[in-house]
Amino acid sequence: MRAYLRRVRDFAKYFMRPPEEIGETKVRQFLPHLAQERKVSSSLEPIYVTALKSLYRITLRQPEVVENPPSPKNPKTLPEVLTMEKVFTLISAIKCIKYKAILATA
Repeated sequence: MRAYLRRVRDFAKYFMRPPEEIGETKVRQFLPHLAQERKVSSSLEPIYVTALKSLYRITLRQPEVVENPPSPKNPKTLPEVLTMEKVFTLISAIKCIKYKAILATA
C-alpha cells in the first residue's frame, strides 16, 4: 500500500495537480517519462501502472482513464559469453580431475 501511495504521489507531483483532474492522455505521457527521463528500473514500472490502475478504477471510480495504459517492456539482455582465456582460467582452477574433465567436456 505504501509503495502504491508513493507512486501515486510521484504521479501527482509530476503534473502538479490532483489525480482526479488528470486525464488519460496525461497518464499515457507519464509512463514513458518514467523510463526515458527518470530512468526508472523495468521492475518498478509495473508497480506504477498497477498503482495508477488501482487509483483510477477503485478509488476515483474512473476506469476509462486507465483503460489501456501502455505496458512497460522488459529489456532482453543476452548472457555474457566467456572468452577462451576465462574458460581456461576456470578449468585450471579446479583441482579435482573428475570435475575438471566434466567441465572441459561441457
